[in-house]
Amino acid sequence: RQLNPLRHALQAADGIVALDSQECSLAMATLQELEEETRLAEEKSRRDASRASLLSAIERCDWDAIQMGHKNMLELGVPENAVIMREAAAKLDELREVHEHEEAERIVKETEAKLADLSRREGMLVGAAHKKERSAIGKEVMLLRGSDDFISAKQFLRDPTKERQRRADRAHEIEERALRERQRREQRYIDIKDELCIALERRDEDAVRAYVIEGILDRPDAEKAASFLTEQERLREAAGKDAMILELLFRGVDRRNVFKASIAINEILTDQYQMLEGIDFKLKVAKTASSVFVAFRSIEFAQI
Repeated sequence: RQLNPLRHALQAADGIVALDSQECSLAMATLQELEEETRLAEEKSRRDASRASLLSAIERCDWDAIQMGHKNMLELGVPENAVIMREAAAKLDELREVHEHEEAERIVKETEAKLADLSRREGMLVGAAHKKERSAIGKEVMLLRGSDDFISAKQFLRDPTKERQRRADRAHEIEERALRERQRREQRYIDIKDELCIALERRDEDAVRAYVIEGILDRPDAEKAASFLTEQERLREAAGKDAMILELLFRGVDRRNVFKASIAINEILTDQYQMLEGIDFKLKVAKTASSVFVAFRSIEFAQI
């Protein structure tokens, strides 16, 4: 029951031993069992390593490492109510006040250092020649002073309780807005299917293209829309080629005069419109149909 040797043996037997034979069926079943055992063992190994790393972070009271370890455990399928997850959450709650204060101090200190450096640089730029540089520095100063992180950090240091409440209210507002957006998109996902069907029936290319750009179509509908747009482009190209061909019908005119008419058309195109025969246009007389066909190099020439 070794995975790699069994896999190689099955590869070597391919085309030699019938797939529906008892030996091959037994080997395939064993291979699937071994692959599943290997997968489960690898998952357990990753969970054990992540658990050890998270425990170490909890013992060190390392805020960032605890958060990262908590995230990794969730991704590995460990539930929030697991003992290790509850321990991590409890440690984060214990460290939160100190961490938030240190984080606020760090943001204020770093931002004020940047502002001081910008002020020093601005003071060195004297005279009209440095007007643009001073303006650029002024904009950067405004961005730093008005940044949400800087303002929130200063407010936290002045009144932690009030700022925590403001942050909680802001987080709740963002969550509510995200929920409304999800609900809107879910409803839009339902509505757009009917709208796309109507647009396809009406061959409304602009509407179909707008639905594609909106980026909410599921795969089958996206493929329908793409197929429709490709066909419309093909038809447009074909129509453009047709528009480059001009037929002049001389019904009831004898062949000799039809030929004379073709000469006159040639002279008009070459003399009056400065076109080059054989390059900008080609002319052909269809004697049996009493017609003169002119094929132009592009639709621009045909529209002159």
